[in-house]
Amino acid sequence: MMKALNHFILENKILEIQDLSVNYNGIKAVKNISLSLSKNEVIAVLGITGSGKSSLINAIMGLVPVHTGSIYLYNEDITHMSIYERVYRGISLIPEKKHVFPTLTTEENLRIGGHKLTTQNFKSSIKNVYDKFPMLNQRRKIKAENLSGGEQKLLAIGIALMMKPKILLLDEPLTGLSPKIVTEMIDIIKNLKEDGLSMIIAEQTFSISKFLDKKYILENGETKS
Repeated sequence: MMKALNHFILENKILEIQDLSVNYNGIKAVKNISLSLSKNEVIAVLGITGSGKSSLINAIMGLVPVHTGSIYLYNEDITHMSIYERVYRGISLIPEKKHVFPTLTTEENLRIGGHKLTTQNFKSSIKNVYDKFPMLNQRRKIKAENLSGGEQKLLAIGIALMMKPKILLLDEPLTGLSPKIVTEMIDIIKNLKEDGLSMIIAEQTFSISKFLDKKYILENGETKS
């Protein structure tokens, strides 16, 4: 019985970070952080600006080099893999800033998100995004710069979903949004979880805590209990 339970836990775990450190010009932005993410799980990394949240998210995506420690995806060491290899294996990022191409239309942005897909897979992916977010379908010919802040965040999620990721990384998805849009965005994240998507969310606000499976509080690059 115990052996079967341990096997289930290992099979269920999709991302594991072990003693991860990230340095910028000799300064440790992330200090020996360990965490794990399982299937259909949402965890948050919470903290104020400069606490190391974005550095951790960027390290998982491969945007910044890891100083020490390891990152495993389905038990495969991806610590030093390229961004493309991580995307190919199922990780997508919604960055805090510059998350859409402002002079391109909604549909052109989505096409960029799925540019590596075959024609058949692209059609399937964009249909899935439009079915999930009808507003994007309605505004598919509108330039991204003419969308509201909330609509641009939604488009950024659509772009990330084009590759049908297994893990979605969200860097401060609620920042700069009105309370009404924050509520709508939280509902969207809940729906993505219900669809089976695993997520790591970096945020300053604790308003997302209600539906989280786990949370890690960062201060000066370290996790606090």
